[in-house]
Amino acid sequence: MAFTIIGFNHKTAPINIREMISKGGAELAYMSQELQKNNLALEFMLVSTCNRFEIIAICDDHQKILEWLAEYKNISIETLYNHSYIHLDVAACKHLIAVCSGLDSMVLGENEIFGQIKAAYNKAFTAQTIKKHIPYLMSEIFKAAKQIRTNTNIAASPISLAYTLIKLIKSVFEIPSSKILFIGAGEMIAKILPYCNEQNFDQIFIANRSAAKAGSLAQMQCATLINLSDIQNYLPQVDIVITAVSSPLPIIGKGLIESTCAQKKRSPLLIIDLGMPRNVEQEVKKLREVYLYNLDNLNSIIEQGLSNRQNAAVSAAKIVDHEASVCFNRYETSESLIVIKKFRSEVASIREICSEKAIAELKAGKCPEQVLIAAMRDLTNKILHKPTVYLRKAIIARRDDLVQLTKDFFKL
Repeated sequence: MAFTIIGFNHKTAPINIREMISKGGAELAYMSQELQKNNLALEFMLVSTCNRFEIIAICDDHQKILEWLAEYKNISIETLYNHSYIHLDVAACKHLIAVCSGLDSMVLGENEIFGQIKAAYNKAFTAQTIKKHIPYLMSEIFKAAKQIRTNTNIAASPISLAYTLIKLIKSVFEIPSSKILFIGAGEMIAKILPYCNEQNFDQIFIANRSAAKAGSLAQMQCATLINLSDIQNYLPQVDIVITAVSSPLPIIGKGLIESTCAQKKRSPLLIIDLGMPRNVEQEVKKLREVYLYNLDNLNSIIEQGLSNRQNAAVSAAKIVDHEASVCFNRYETSESLIVIKKFRSEVASIREICSEKAIAELKAGKCPEQVLIAAMRDLTNKILHKPTVYLRKAIIARRDDLVQLTKDFFKL
């Protein structure tokens, strides 16, 4: 069986393909159950983020998993092949170390994906879809990624999604005189809000389905809480909208924004759609007064601030290559190491028996020289007894390979 990664990310799959595949919450849990029912992998874990979806598995045939995914998502197998990447064994280790260390992220060096993969690992461990092989491999991968982040400047520069958003907003508006509306109160909004609060916007609004969840966030960030159903009343008042809501369908349509623009009297409106699937109908970008950005659009802006991290990435990539080989080699030899430990343990047991016998004879007053000679002879005979028996059987059976192996072991 191979250590396998089947994935789709911001480099290989456009946003419309990713939003068909990438799901979170209850559906991801159900998908995991369905994959488990089909017995397509000995072990597996699912990683689903805004920019990637990956199946990390120990399996015999990755093509069967792709075929299952195509049927499950009602997507043609050709589409999946065209937009996927598949890594096996050492290449899979290399890919995951690169991802966890921030080398394969939309924002080079960002730390969020490391936490997301750890969370996916913990869910899989709790669900018992990983038991032995993947835990061993991921442990080595996490250690390698931590080493890279510690020993290089891959995460040193102040580049993040929040940093990029502020830079984008400043390219359109004077922040102190601007008002901003956040739609959603999930993890992404919670991380971005503090940065925005530091910029001294004229006013910050938060709209969310759950007032209780958004209320504490609004209070912490000195923002005004509004009902999600009231956003049409507040849209004409704001300059920037940042939305990150988990919804299968867009929550902001072209008609609503057309009405908003009419009330704003040609004042520009910047909408940053961080939802996956997208929260804003794509027809909105055709409106003259509206600047609409989604996760893919942000990539070009992010690239402008990557020079420092790109220099660090060169040295980090060399470490990734080395650590991937070491990681997979340890995994491949882990079973053999158990045999070595058992062998050494058995020899140690024989040594203890011979030592105890020799000590007892010395206490009984026997000649130390004779006790030593007898103990060494006894130890040698006991250690060599089984190997000698099986070596004779190998010679009789004409197992030249085992005879040659014995010669190699003892350099005969």
